[in-house]
Amino acid sequence: LTLSAEGAILEANLHADELFGLERSGLIHQKFSRFVPAEARDTFDLFCRQAFRSATRQSVELDLVSAKSERLVVRLEAAHDPMCSRKQLHVSLENITERKHTEIVLRVATSRLRALIENMQAGILVETEGRKIALLNETFCRMFQVPVPAHVLVESDSRDLLRECLPLLVDRAGFLAR
Repeated sequence: LTLSAEGAILEANLHADELFGLERSGLIHQKFSRFVPAEARDTFDLFCRQAFRSATRQSVELDLVSAKSERLVVRLEAAHDPMCSRKQLHVSLENITERKHTEIVLRVATSRLRALIENMQAGILVETEGRKIALLNETFCRMFQVPVPAHVLVESDSRDLLRECLPLLVDRAGFLAR
């Protein structure tokens, strides 16, 4: 898209047609803000001001509403050409609605898993590929007589904690080999 300083759509491509649910002729000369819901207008206005002032490309994730009243989340990238005689922004749009929905689903699932692990009656330690503690429950701390709350140890090196727990293990060599 190309937007005027007043926010009118000057040029649009087929991708914009599909995204907004209007033919190009229906997009040209429309105010872009028509597609920005009221709760996102301040963010959009600030983005445009920054894009006009900056010498570098600016980006923002923004909620939009298509002509068919479909809610979208879009990543906007905009730059202005200071050499151009007209004050305008060149804007690229990427529909990230599905990715944002997936992120929400993942956050909810992660939160539920965390709650399950934290409340289990079995001692649980979950570590990252880099051997950092990702999650540890209080049951583990009680079982292995860890003197600090579980949340304090998150992001620390799991090997250090496991070395401290060695005296309480029956098969120390086998445990360390895993």
